[in-house]
Amino acid sequence: MKNKSTILMRYDSPAPTYKDALPIGNGKLAAIILGTPKERVALNHEWLYRHEHDERTLYRKKEDGNLTELREMLLEGRFNEGSLLANDMLGGRGGLMGGPLRTQVDPYQPAGDLYICSPDGRITDYERTLDLQAAAIKVSYRSDGDLITREYRALHGEDRIICITIDSEKPHDFEFFFTRQEDSGCKLSYSTRDGLLIMNGVFSGNCKFADVAKIVSADGCPEELGNRLVIKNMTKAVIFVNIAVTDKSGDPEKDAIAAFPDKDIDTLYEQHRRSYTDRFNRCSLDVFSPDDTRTMNDRIRAYRDEENDPAMPVLYFNYGRYLLISSSGDLPPHLQGKWCEDLYPAWESDFHMDINLQMNYWPAETTGLAEYTSSLFNYCEHLVPSAQKMAKELFGCRGVYFPLCTDASGNATQESYGWGVWMGVAPWLAQHFWWRYEYSLDLDYLRDRGYPFIREAARFISDYLYEGKDGKLHIVPSQSPENSFNEALDQGFENMPVSICFDSAIDIALCATTLDHAIKASELLGVDEAEASAWRSQLERLPKLGIGKKRGLLLEWGDEYDERFPDHRHFSHLWSVYPSDYLDETQPELFAAARKSLDTRLEKGGGHTGWSRSWTACLYARFGDGEKCWEHLTALIRDFATLSLLDLHPPRIFQIDGNFGGTAAVVEMLMQSYHGIIDFLPALPSAWPDGRVTGLRARNGFITDISWKNGKLDSAVIKSTLGGKCRLSARAAYKVSCEGSEVSVTEFSRGVEFDTEAGREYTVKLE
Repeated sequence: MKNKSTILMRYDSPAPTYKDALPIGNGKLAAIILGTPKERVALNHEWLYRHEHDERTLYRKKEDGNLTELREMLLEGRFNEGSLLANDMLGGRGGLMGGPLRTQVDPYQPAGDLYICSPDGRITDYERTLDLQAAAIKVSYRSDGDLITREYRALHGEDRIICITIDSEKPHDFEFFFTRQEDSGCKLSYSTRDGLLIMNGVFSGNCKFADVAKIVSADGCPEELGNRLVIKNMTKAVIFVNIAVTDKSGDPEKDAIAAFPDKDIDTLYEQHRRSYTDRFNRCSLDVFSPDDTRTMNDRIRAYRDEENDPAMPVLYFNYGRYLLISSSGDLPPHLQGKWCEDLYPAWESDFHMDINLQMNYWPAETTGLAEYTSSLFNYCEHLVPSAQKMAKELFGCRGVYFPLCTDASGNATQESYGWGVWMGVAPWLAQHFWWRYEYSLDLDYLRDRGYPFIREAARFISDYLYEGKDGKLHIVPSQSPENSFNEALDQGFENMPVSICFDSAIDIALCATTLDHAIKASELLGVDEAEASAWRSQLERLPKLGIGKKRGLLLEWGDEYDERFPDHRHFSHLWSVYPSDYLDETQPELFAAARKSLDTRLEKGGGHTGWSRSWTACLYARFGDGEKCWEHLTALIRDFATLSLLDLHPPRIFQIDGNFGGTAAVVEMLMQSYHGIIDFLPALPSAWPDGRVTGLRARNGFITDISWKNGKLDSAVIKSTLGGKCRLSARAAYKVSCEGSEVSVTEFSRGVEFDTEAGREYTVKLE
């Protein structure tokens, strides 16, 4: 039986704020449930943006200079002058002298609130829960002694609606109505008919939406009161909620109503179970801690006081998987997943792509949720036509150039003046396309979806590389998101927030990795031989990572400069360590310099956001330091989590990427499979001396179950889904068996390997 305290979040009071409330979602629809007697169900739809800037176009002031001039300026070391010119030529419409730094990204929008008004009596015996395994929120309490229970599910599967059930011990009157905060840019209208409660909204941009609640069944007497529904003398009710979004020519009310299923609730719940629960259960983690019967309020309070609670990171791990499933729809999760209550949210709830969007999918492949990467791939492919135009018009390059941030419109246009001149977005996203192949070895996927995107990223890099006067290939303009260095500031341009340079560490690793993946894919598919040959030549001429002579740190930029902010939240120069495997222990000097770089930044106060702290944990796991990984994983939860464990960015802004980064960190502690070599328990913390994890995915189609005792491997079971060689790291000496028979293993340079057959399981133990 599962430890309930790792899959059940229980509270004894309503949520004090939106951020502390509990989320449900099915990718398309999302809601936050505050759990009050006068219940507020805060609603979202993944496509609901203002859509005021859908037709925006590229912007370039060509008179400010040309690309060759800019490149030579940067290669000569005129960095801040070059940063200013780069942003004027290639950045957004902002400016340092009063213009907006962010301009045309449409803000994600709340769809309004459904209120459920229960009897107004004295409340006792209150309980609010989120069952992660069932994806169900339950609120129960007594009102003047009468038990009232509400359950909320965002149904997964073919009928993606929200289902609410209400049970009252005695008959009472219940009232339902929609509302939305005052917004001069959105015109609202309300109506009721035939058991339907409807709110229509029309934005000043090209967008209309409708919220519709349908009373499917109720044993009371419904009354329609204009913009409200009242059910008198009710003890039971089933309510469906749907939201539809269209452009100005559409009819969202009609669409929302038409999507209501004609199925009984048992059928819908079974459909939901097959689509959600079966996938959630693919992976499980148990550290054999006792079941904690305290409420989350008490557990989190004690955790923040540094009480030992080894089950809390397990709960966080499970919660991250729940959030990923719940927020992956046609679109991937944005900065706030799919949950937002603000008309003008922080960073517009945009798709930030210099780590944040990518971090959302760090745990997808390893925890058995690979199908949800389709949301990310859909979004990337949606941007390709516009990104091809951007690459050509701004740089004269083939392939795609993705902006640092954008929205759901599919427009690749410059935004974020001062920050946004960076070539690394599409290469970083291409990593996820390659991961999907590495884990599945699906050549059809690689041919149809993976390689086409990777090739677009590689073509841009191929054309973007610049041969300087020194005869070397350079990546210029370049940056280390979103950092700057003092040597640039000394040139008199103190207001420039990011230093544009050449050959940053992250860009070196991104370019090399993307070209390498493109070459491998072309070879596997037997295509583009001439182009792959050109990529090979360029790959050999790329700049190399370096180590600074003064401090022995991995060079973040093309030369040794001093960071303007030594505690900077980004560790972009360490991308090569994680999430990439470009740099590892086979390059000991560089690997040690990278570790020293991380230690140094943290000594200066780095890791001061939720997502940055989770990245720190992942990096220490890659360095094999389980205690440091645990330190930062627990700090992530203590310092950057709400009462509902949602991740925070200072000052208490909900930002979901830290949740997913923390989930990835747990996996990295327990199993890694870089370069196709499975490494068991590479960063196991002493806080988890005994445990078992099942269903972790390794590269090359292997599924692993791992158990450990007293901090050492007890046994591992590897299921081979595709056959082929299985490689294990040289961390220990292993003996392998299959169905009771010993399996022959042979040594290779980094461990041992053995042949497998598809569909068979192999048990690994220490010798």
